[in-house]
Amino acid sequence: TRIEPFEDKAIIKFVNHELSTSWKAASLSPSPTATDAEWCRRVYLRLLGRIPTKQELDAFASSKPSVDKRTALVEKLLNDKQYVEEYARHWTTIWTNLLIGRRGGIGKGDLANREGLQKYLGDVFQQNRPYDQMAYELISATGSNTPGTEDYNGAVNFMLASMNDQATLATARTSRIFLGKQLQCVQCHKHPTNNWAQQNFWEMNAFFRQLHVVKDKQSNVNRLVNQDFVGKQGNPNDAEIYYGQPDGSMSVAYPRFLGGKPLEHNGQVAQFDRRTELAKLVRQSDDLSRALVNRIWAHFLGYGFTRPIDDMGHHNPASHPKLLDHLTQQFSAHGYDMKDLFRWIALSDAFALSSRLSSTNSLDTPELGEIAYFSRYYMRPMQPEEVYQSLLMVAGRNQPTGSPLEMEQARRDWLGQFAQKMETDEGDESNLFSGNIHQSLVMMNGPLMKQATSANARSVLAKVMESKMETRQKVEHLFLASVARKPTKRELKLVQQMLAKTTPQQMLQDIWWALLNSNEFILDH
Repeated sequence: TRIEPFEDKAIIKFVNHELSTSWKAASLSPSPTATDAEWCRRVYLRLLGRIPTKQELDAFASSKPSVDKRTALVEKLLNDKQYVEEYARHWTTIWTNLLIGRRGGIGKGDLANREGLQKYLGDVFQQNRPYDQMAYELISATGSNTPGTEDYNGAVNFMLASMNDQATLATARTSRIFLGKQLQCVQCHKHPTNNWAQQNFWEMNAFFRQLHVVKDKQSNVNRLVNQDFVGKQGNPNDAEIYYGQPDGSMSVAYPRFLGGKPLEHNGQVAQFDRRTELAKLVRQSDDLSRALVNRIWAHFLGYGFTRPIDDMGHHNPASHPKLLDHLTQQFSAHGYDMKDLFRWIALSDAFALSSRLSSTNSLDTPELGEIAYFSRYYMRPMQPEEVYQSLLMVAGRNQPTGSPLEMEQARRDWLGQFAQKMETDEGDESNLFSGNIHQSLVMMNGPLMKQATSANARSVLAKVMESKMETRQKVEHLFLASVARKPTKRELKLVQQMLAKTTPQQMLQDIWWALLNSNEFILDH
């Protein structure tokens, strides 16, 4: 049955109602509402991947107080011409990291081409292509991995980065990213808690057996093609795969979607293009919408409805099942429009709450492994890319200064210091600031921090120093530009003490350095 799309307001109202019902049931009262400046900072971070400029904060603060001013800002960030490129770059970064990791597609021997995938995703987000179409393209793609070649199709880089012996990585990643199912756990044996069998993994795996890479050593261009698969017995009409059971016996598998009906056994591409069939089945699956809703909810609010976000199923029940169901259905009904989903969550009450715990919700502590009730905004470290873009902006370097490739390389060099490669069977890696000494030193003494804290012509600091403002206004400006609040009385007292010992210019430089190196700066709060 086709579900009617509700209006945005009705969906947001449903979100708010479901959450407040869950708070009452758990005897929690939510934290107070965040200040305009706090809300503004987090909405820029979530939608554009950087903190707002002081001018952007001021523009928001000076617009007439109303709920509509928040709606208007979200619209602006999603659709205004001046933000189109930033919006697309931010979401391209998120999806490139998710699909091929932070270092995929840049090594000498890599089959994938990172730039090729970024170009493809950039187009997806600039055009606001529907999510089901994006998933379909990434799963079924054929063509060359490199921009500028005749048969270039940037979508192939997801599969190219997931190529390994027997396509087990492609199977695991596709199931995890697009369906929210961790099938890699059942590759070798039945999992004790989830409801998937080893058979399910290999039936999904059979869809990938026509995958083939054609390498052009001369030009370093790789092409993804489909070629006939004849199975173990060499019979293309009955192209089977075998896998070993824990007891040593062998079992046979043919393509079959999770919970779906048996499909063709034919391995000839002209008769049965297995990957295209899989892409269609993923596109029709409820799980496609459900997995994305869960992932995007966690992007905005710090936690999903399940933990981990990509391990969904009866064995791991959602914390707010009715809410997850409703958003899943509405996302599909709205034509898989990602901007609609972002809007519903960014304009929800939960996204507008203060991050401070109060006596009434001190039990809402998902950090300790408890259920997330979303009765406050959960503080978390920014992603390294968000810190980079924010520092670039306060250094006055956010306007393009070189070719896109040079800028991407500079960003990659900086990020390389923060993402430690810790391969799992999923190709995952650790990527958050762990606050270790090396990372802290990079932050405090690295060239980007030097530029951000120097009084060079374009930096925030230089503009403040040169302005005609009073000293106190200058200090307030620096606080707002970095942590989106004015200084406290205690902090102003410290400023007075500093002024007694040094020049106003030196004091401003010291304060700015301390702010940019503070926990408060690198936290989304």
